[in-house]
Amino acid sequence: MPSVPAMPIDTYRILVVEDHPATRARAVASFLQLGRHAVQAAADGREALLRLEQGGFDLVLGKLRLPRLDGVQLIRKLPVRASAPALALVGDEPQRMLRGAAHLARLRGLGFLGVFPRVTAASGASMVLGALSHWRGQPQAERAVLPGEPDRDALEQALDSGAIHARFQPKLSLRTNTISSAEALARWRHPRHGLLPPAAFLPAIERAGLSERLLWAMLEQSLAARRQWAAQGFDIGVSLNIHTRLLDQPDLPDRLHRHVTARDVSPSSICFELTETSDTQDAANYYAGACRLRLLGFGLSQDDFSHGYSSFHRLLSTPFTEMKIDRSLVRGAASDAAFAAALESVVQLGRRLGMSVVGEGVESDEQMQLLREAGCDAVQGYLVAPALDRDEFGRLLDAYRGACQPTMAEHG
Repeated sequence: MPSVPAMPIDTYRILVVEDHPATRARAVASFLQLGRHAVQAAADGREALLRLEQGGFDLVLGKLRLPRLDGVQLIRKLPVRASAPALALVGDEPQRMLRGAAHLARLRGLGFLGVFPRVTAASGASMVLGALSHWRGQPQAERAVLPGEPDRDALEQALDSGAIHARFQPKLSLRTNTISSAEALARWRHPRHGLLPPAAFLPAIERAGLSERLLWAMLEQSLAARRQWAAQGFDIGVSLNIHTRLLDQPDLPDRLHRHVTARDVSPSSICFELTETSDTQDAANYYAGACRLRLLGFGLSQDDFSHGYSSFHRLLSTPFTEMKIDRSLVRGAASDAAFAAALESVVQLGRRLGMSVVGEGVESDEQMQLLREAGCDAVQGYLVAPALDRDEFGRLLDAYRGACQPTMAEHG
């Protein structure tokens, strides 16, 4: 009899959604074999929704083909809140269909664990619970949501007070195994809901027309962080996200340049990451703004490539110094041969175009090794470190003292 892999000691509340009675019974028994988990079962999507309304769950394990309410409809109706359960899919549907459902779940903001073989033994249940344990181990700030959209007054007050502030996630060079630079990421220290990730408030920032105010706040805090790290003996470049629609303002590159150089900082120390989930009102503004940022000496990164508005024409026509591969492609490459082939092709394309290539969202040694073998230049993600405040980042730099590379070696 095969041994059962060791499991975390956590006890989970699990809902198994399966219409086949024998398969449903085996899945329930497999989870119970691994510990004192509270396992319930539903025979279809409608029953699953009723059970979700009656009590909280940590995990929903289901498939796409279900009677009365199918798996896609169920994903669309699952609650999105801080206490929402994680979702795992099983089944033998075509890979593209499963990938589409997975993408739907992530776009809705659900905690999606992945696609697994049908759970009919403890070994299969162990794989699912291992993924759940890893997901729950992520900082709560990365999963928290607000019960409603904050209004403009609350957002302005948070920006003015510094409650919305910058944290810094390191980029690790795969060539030197040292910290090469940092990405400034917005966080909101909310008085009632704790530390919130950008997904909880950035859409409201954009709708309120406060994207530029956020950019200036993040830039000023990044420059202050660089000064602090410089006092420790480190010259670290910082990347900042810039809402693409801000390029509709033709004078923005000049204002950014004046602000940075007035503080005796070289523009080459700052890299602007153009997010792919937005676009300019006029395509001409996009290309003009991107070219002028590079002419003024700033680094320029294509953020989240393979997601949003990415296109080969834009990649070829924009003077990017860096390409960042979206975490969904990195995550998929570890378990899907099609994703792995696409990852290798994208990395080679970026390098042949003279860009530094960064893999985002790296959470496992397997993902790190895949990116290294594909020829990626750098990585960032929880395997390296989460987003840190500038003091924590400084302590991390001290741990690398003597090995940290110069500022923008990876931005060209």
